[in-house]
Amino acid sequence: PYNLFHAMNKSNPTETKNPSLLKSLITPALPIVRSDRRRIVFSGLWGSAKAAVTAGLADEINAPFFVLTATDAQAESFYQDLVCWMNLIGRPTDDAILFPSTETLPYELTSPHPDLIRRRMQALFRITGYRSKILITSVPAVMRRVLSPAALGESTVPLEIGQSSNRDGMIESLIGLGYSRTESVEHPGEFSVRG
Repeated sequence: PYNLFHAMNKSNPTETKNPSLLKSLITPALPIVRSDRRRIVFSGLWGSAKAAVTAGLADEINAPFFVLTATDAQAESFYQDLVCWMNLIGRPTDDAILFPSTETLPYELTSPHPDLIRRRMQALFRITGYRSKILITSVPAVMRRVLSPAALGESTVPLEIGQSSNRDGMIESLIGLGYSRTESVEHPGEFSVRG
């Protein structure tokens, strides 16, 4: 494995700007990353240095990144560190996507919290775009099956401000997608009809 810690110790200590510091860290690794290898292992990274190198590499090459952690807490921590580093180098933070787990075991009879379902669906929609993204997730999150891109596209109801639509058809579509019709909306996955 390529030891980035060793390369970091050889970098110019007079560098004061964060973006150029990241560039000096990743420049020796760029030929390896740009090679035809499908899997690359970096060693010598601790704490937020992992996110710093990922942010620097993502800024230099136009390719998707997949970061897999052992736990949800590690994924969340990596995501927060990555967003911080992306802010420092001026890269759009919406390129970082956190895909959370459902926090339920497969044999449990309880449903995942609606907010977790919403966050997972948002992440799935965001990774279907063409721009290079950085997907951060955990082993428990990827152990759950998800919709295929085609099924995800079929299960959407596009809406725009000022758009008119068939009221009954919209209600039927939302119920068919699993939304609950309620008197007042209090949680994700609910809708209410007025007028």
